[in-house]
Amino acid sequence: MKLLGKAAIVTGASRGIGKGLALAIAKEGADVVVNSLDTVEADEVVDQIRSMGRESFALRGDVSCASDVEALIAATVKKFGRIDILVNNAGISVFKPFFEVTEQVWDRTLPNRRTT
Repeated sequence: MKLLGKAAIVTGASRGIGKGLALAIAKEGADVVVNSLDTVEADEVVDQIRSMGRESFALRGDVSCASDVEALIAATVKKFGRIDILVNNAGISVFKPFFEVTEQVWDRTLPNRRTT
């Protein structure tokens, strides 16, 4: 168990790559916070992590919203005392021709884009 005693946050962890990463990190010994917009799927991942003997909880949040990120950090530190691992997996994809992507959709895809 390479990560025994570590505390991790995985964003977008309710399915796909994020779920796989959350489970792999837990398998290596870390306690994992499962962040997602989907609480039902996130709770299922938490149950899987707990079945491995690791601590875990789900926290619904949108990582493009600063207050949600602050709440995620605060809840993790409150529960585990620290954050050792952060996997920024959450994201969205827009499947349409490039010239049909609006500026609003582009800004949602890359929320921290700065203009000068």
